[in-house]
Amino acid sequence: MNIETANRLYELRKKNGYSQEELANKLGISRQAISKWERAEASPDTDNLVELAKLYKISLDELLNLDQSFNNKEEIESVNEDDSSKSNTSISKEGIKISDDEGSVEIGKDGIIITSEEGEEVHIGYNEINSKERKIIKDGHVYVKRRDESSLHTTIDSIFTPLTLFGSIIAYLILGFTLGGVGWASYWVLLLLIPIVPTFIDAIFAKQFTRFFYPLLVAGVYCFLGIRFPNVTYTLFGKEFTGFWHPWWILFITIPIYYVIFGPIDDLIKRNSKNKSDEIIDQDDIIDEECDD
Repeated sequence: MNIETANRLYELRKKNGYSQEELANKLGISRQAISKWERAEASPDTDNLVELAKLYKISLDELLNLDQSFNNKEEIESVNEDDSSKSNTSISKEGIKISDDEGSVEIGKDGIIITSEEGEEVHIGYNEINSKERKIIKDGHVYVKRRDESSLHTTIDSIFTPLTLFGSIIAYLILGFTLGGVGWASYWVLLLLIPIVPTFIDAIFAKQFTRFFYPLLVAGVYCFLGIRFPNVTYTLFGKEFTGFWHPWWILFITIPIYYVIFGPIDDLIKRNSKNKSDEIIDQDDIIDEECDD
């Protein structure tokens, strides 16, 4: 006997509230025989199968059919009711629909439709996923919300990123060949502009100060001053110094200060932007069309 049938016999016994000894007494056999059935070490004969079916008040097909539910009709209906109160998923040739008490999501050949508990709908076509517009259906009208995005960021980034890349390399080569060892040794910091400039542009358009690669800027400035001007003598705070390695290492202390100051500011800007995007859009940004439905 396979393990599935053995498990079925065990679950039916437990479901009907019999111990192995009680079931054995009902069938007139030993408890060890019941134990062997449930461990898949032996199989009940035909007479015992008939007696088990009578005892559990099910047919032989139900007793041996592994695809049949163990629960009675009332329990099955109860489970279905519980499931329907949570969520319901249906799959058809039209697509997939998932719904619950709070709304539904439909995914079909025409796109995605999200319906809220209040009946508001958002339609997203596959060709609209990267679009700058979003359709909201409410009270029989279609509101088209334009996302507040501009191609200016992409344009500027596509110009300044390669310009910074090639400009930094060319400037470094020119200064290196012109100034010799001093140029090669000190002006390599120009190459640090390659990652710094894109993060500066990104920080401006995202309105997120912490996107700017400030630590790399500090490291570049510190290294350039220390390498390029090793013999410069100056007075600072009433004390004479030569070179910029000391005490200009203090520049690195500004790195944690930068993030301590601008981190909370970025979080505040992000929260305000999210709240603004969730609000009903201004009338100037809405195209109000009659709903086809």
